[in-house]
Amino acid sequence: MGYTVDEISAFDGETVLGMVHPDDMPLLRDAWAGLADHKVAEVSYRQRTKAGEYRWLSNRMTIVCDEAGVPLYRDGNIRDITEERRVAEELRKSSQAKTNFISVLAHELRNPMAPLLSSLEMLQILLAEVDAPQDGVAAELQSAMDVAFRQIRIMTRLLDDLLDVSRLAHGKIELKKERVDLGSAISHAVVSVRPLLDAKQHALSVEVPDEDVVFDADPVRLEQLIVNLLTNAAKYTPPHGNIRLRAACEKGQVVIRIADDGIGIQKETLEKVFNEFFQSDHGKVHAQGGLGIGLTLVESLCRLHGGRVSASSGGPNKGSEFAIYLPLTQKESAVSAAIRQEVDSV
Repeated sequence: MGYTVDEISAFDGETVLGMVHPDDMPLLRDAWAGLADHKVAEVSYRQRTKAGEYRWLSNRMTIVCDEAGVPLYRDGNIRDITEERRVAEELRKSSQAKTNFISVLAHELRNPMAPLLSSLEMLQILLAEVDAPQDGVAAELQSAMDVAFRQIRIMTRLLDDLLDVSRLAHGKIELKKERVDLGSAISHAVVSVRPLLDAKQHALSVEVPDEDVVFDADPVRLEQLIVNLLTNAAKYTPPHGNIRLRAACEKGQVVIRIADDGIGIQKETLEKVFNEFFQSDHGKVHAQGGLGIGLTLVESLCRLHGGRVSASSGGPNKGSEFAIYLPLTQKESAVSAAIRQEVDSV
């Protein structure tokens, strides 16, 4: 702080307090008050240097007691964290700038998608009016349009994911919860992913509870959760693979498990799979143009629902399993039970 040892030794309490930034005094006083109950307190605040500038300090304070537990004096371990704070703020601003850029980019790229899709649909109508193909021209046009339709849908989905990541970072996604039937949500998700499953000739098995499971969730986001995990399983499983979806109610939670016998996940990267834009070297070959944000959205949307998601794998080429855990409150369970009892009595 620019003071000599002799100058610091001469300071009294009031002098030291006078050097603390006025805005941070309440934090320091609260930390001191907490010492009486917990004997340990840690607080960060700004303190004026001899040169007149403010530096950020981290002060971990403790009360030293004698053998009988009687307080003797207050001790403190003070660190200058000004540089740490500066780096953290720069990282925060950089992350914010990246998120803003992604949002603008996704919006700008999303806008041309609608007219492109409309033009293709118009060509589809005109092609259907052709009486007879001439030298295979109509068939070639249809094939080309099928490719264009497929690529536009992929691009639209990627841009929607980018926009969702941006909205989540800005806290702009609000769940629109309603009573949702688990079986229906799973059925809708399977229909959405079916073209990808069929294209890779995967076998999908689905197991759901015999009884209806109804709980509070955002139906659109719930379907998105399941679709993203099914899509992930399909992409990272070689052709003719097996994917298994199991849903159940366990300990007051709705649990949806999606397992595959695909390329698996390396142990050292298992903890990173939910990181934004993360793709392991082992999985990049199978990414098929993905951005590495599908699992990030799953993790964020689970948290918004008050739940969580987990990932497990036996290692490379041993498949993987992702599990979604969403809360099913006692009140909701009782309502579902009451509905089932009423149906059974009819």
